[in-house]
Amino acid sequence: MFGIYLLVVLASVFILGCNGATYGQACDDNSNCTDSYQVCSTTCVCDNGYTWGGISCYAGLGYTCTSDVECKDVNAVCTGGLCTCDTRTHYDSNGATALGTCETRGGPASICPDPITVSDSCIDNAECVDNGDSFICLCSPGYTTSGGQCVQNDIVYGGNCIQGAVPCAGDNTACIGGTCQCSSGYYRHNDECVIMVTTGNTCPSTFSGSSEPCVDNNAVCTGTSGSYTCQCTANYYNNGGTCILNDRNL
Repeated sequence: MFGIYLLVVLASVFILGCNGATYGQACDDNSNCTDSYQVCSTTCVCDNGYTWGGISCYAGLGYTCTSDVECKDVNAVCTGGLCTCDTRTHYDSNGATALGTCETRGGPASICPDPITVSDSCIDNAECVDNGDSFICLCSPGYTTSGGQCVQNDIVYGGNCIQGAVPCAGDNTACIGGTCQCSSGYYRHNDECVIMVTTGNTCPSTFSGSSEPCVDNNAVCTGTSGSYTCQCTANYYNNGGTCILNDRNL
């Protein structure tokens, strides 16, 4: 009689376990396993692509998740329902395939994997290029290494700019109207921004007939070979360096 009772008790435990089994407990089909991402293989185990972490099954890269904490890799985030590397700082070692690891994006001169199979392995504004014997991260054109980062070069004269952002290259330059130009009070000469010429002083002969190098808007660079100065235009006269309208000529 006792033997029959014992068999009944054991059978009840087995049935109850199978109807609500957790990791490592006996089961007879997937519906018995109550925890997420588990399947039945005699006992409840983590599904393909998931790894037991002592509390639950954690998702590998490329596998389904509902929150960041469900991702196995500490540098992964749950994006679009899948565990992916946090691309701000890391890349997937397997590229587009699943079950890679999140590796730190490399700075300038760092070794990187073949960019054909793995993308975004270098930090922002850097590219993974073939260096002959290996692939290394180099700053993209227009960027320079600074403190382990790739920072944008100063914008060349005439280039598009945003005021208060990346500075314009060279002395006495400024972002004016969306392009890098000479600052107020300067003009462009021999690839430099030089101070403008006051009335009566020497100006470059290459600006003959032009008001560009002259401080006063009513003066032009004029003269003969070997001697050019900023002079007041017709109907104006020089008064202490300022071109004044000559009322008597009106």
